[in-house]
Amino acid sequence: MKNLLAALVLLLAAVNAGAQAQTKTLAEGQHSGVKEPLAVAVQDHQKWSEIWKLHAGAQPEPAVDFSANSVVVVFLGQTETAGVKVTVVVQQDPLDANRLNVFYRRTIVKKGVSAQVECQPYAMILVPRASEIDIEADASVRIPERAKAPRAAQADSAKRVKALLEGFSAFE
Repeated sequence: MKNLLAALVLLLAAVNAGAQAQTKTLAEGQHSGVKEPLAVAVQDHQKWSEIWKLHAGAQPEPAVDFSANSVVVVFLGQTETAGVKVTVVVQQDPLDANRLNVFYRRTIVKKGVSAQVECQPYAMILVPRASEIDIEADASVRIPERAKAPRAAQADSAKRVKALLEGFSAFE
């Protein structure tokens, strides 16, 4: 059982490392023209141009080959403190090779005192093209300590077989 669990952990780590290794940060920073929170997977040039213009105005957008890639765009919206960053993790779905799972979170960079200034943290990540890209904010998961799984009730037939076998002292 331990070997099976170890193999599963290694398999998931390899799959996740493969998906993460294929990503590239196109742009990230503290200031954007997008003031409201937005998280979206962009799969075509038209949508990419629209989002880039909202973000950077007349600056030309980075070139993207949408036949092989997609862009995950995360804007956290307006914040009142500098030192906030978007952290993005991309994972290949272990059950569906055509699906990517993208998780993002607001990360506070702790380097002394933060300036009280309006910022719009964002990240734009180039990912492999997938038929489905799920994006969700990272939520903390709590596992209750010392929780016990409920015991399964034994079926009546199993109880009868067990009682029958206990009646025999030895098989010869």
